[in-house]
Amino acid sequence: MHPVGAGKALALDYGRKMALEASQVRGGQPIHGKEILNALEAFLGGEDVKTCTHELNRWHLEARIGHFRLQTVDQLTEELVHEWLGHLKSLGYNPGGQSLSLRILRTFCRF
Repeated sequence: MHPVGAGKALALDYGRKMALEASQVRGGQPIHGKEILNALEAFLGGEDVKTCTHELNRWHLEARIGHFRLQTVDQLTEELVHEWLGHLKSLGYNPGGQSLSLRILRTFCRF
């Protein structure tokens, strides 16, 4: 949970970061993605949820990171998500398990 008024501050900070990235792209500078393990730790540390939920989220996300040997957040592509879903199906995950795994990934990507 964020304190009251934090939403506006977070939105302004996000806007500044996006403007900086846009100017860097226009200037021809490469944009490097955030390291995925740092993002994972920030994601898990920032949520106000039960310990068991953190453990489940960590397990699902680390499995995906390890399977695809991801280094940065920008490597999470739509193609990779479809490939992960196929991998879950091949392991025998039922539709509920597949949905849970994808829901955790969507939450992480929105973070």
